[in-house]
Amino acid sequence: MAHLKSTLVLTVLFVASFTALISCGTSSEPDEPLLNQTISMEIFSYLMTELMMIPLIPESQPPVTAETLFIDSDSSMQSNEYSVTAPCSQGGNMALTGTTITNLSDDGIGTIQTSLVQTISNCGISTSQGVFVVNGNPNLTSSGNMTVQNWTPMTFTFSYNGGYSWTGLGQTGSCAIQINYSMDFQNPDSFSMSGQMCGYTY
Repeated sequence: MAHLKSTLVLTVLFVASFTALISCGTSSEPDEPLLNQTISMEIFSYLMTELMMIPLIPESQPPVTAETLFIDSDSSMQSNEYSVTAPCSQGGNMALTGTTITNLSDDGIGTIQTSLVQTISNCGISTSQGVFVVNGNPNLTSSGNMTVQNWTPMTFTFSYNGGYSWTGLGQTGSCAIQINYSMDFQNPDSFSMSGQMCGYTY
């Protein structure tokens, strides 16, 4: 079942990178944007990537390891909890707490659900216009649901909500996030994104 864990991680990383690529043509600008759209997407991609990678670092073990996130057991339902803090690339840190619940039958049919809280403290993030320092305002929450049939991922939905404050280029501001995604693995073109981020509507 390890490939399911890898698929879950890669899916969210795909969401982050794909969103950055399509951002310029799929949003409407606010009347007075507080943060350049390109920069907001670069920060977003960094936060999303860290969201999925933090649980895999050694400091998050125990109780969960990359090898035991999806293992066979007598019970079809498994719950793994996260509580870990990791440094940001340009100073500061971010903490992650939450749960992944795997509920699969012996035939590999069921769901994999995640619920995470990301707390950001003076996190330095490199962008194309310099380093921005980000703090949770108060934090970012995410939830994901993957359906599985015959050990094969079928659909994936993901939501990312909350906000952060930022400092960069001699300015300060805040960014509210309410973004939803959906994807059918049998039809990759079905990927969709909707919501608002940093005053932009998608």
